[in-house]
Amino acid sequence: MWFSLYSSLIFLLSTDLPFDLIMFVSMSLIGVIRITAYFKEELARDVGKTIPFAMLGMFLTAGTLFADPNFLSSERITESLIKFQNSIPGIVDTIIVLSIIEGVLRGLFFVKRVVVPKIVKKYQKRIGHKDP
Repeated sequence: MWFSLYSSLIFLLSTDLPFDLIMFVSMSLIGVIRITAYFKEELARDVGKTIPFAMLGMFLTAGTLFADPNFLSSERITESLIKFQNSIPGIVDTIIVLSIIEGVLRGLFFVKRVVVPKIVKKYQKRIGHKDP
């Protein structure tokens, strides 16, 4: 859901960026937030909070917003939506990549939370360590 929202906002705001780059940036944003969530949840929250402000800054400082009076015209929005619709296979591929990254991270997180403590306890029993 967030990937679709970020990519559509960037797609509507940027007039000169190629669609592949927009997809890469959107995927990177979501990927960074998800990866940091598994390592440090507070950092992921902070990154997630700053992205809307960055997009607002991009929108307010975009030269096309002030130079082109037809920037938010219905024709331009319709044209952008048609381009977006034509790129749905690329969007699906990107979502699949993000899902694979999420699956790998969940697997590693499972190993960290379930398997590693059991191994540590078994090792501590073997060396005669007592829990406090």
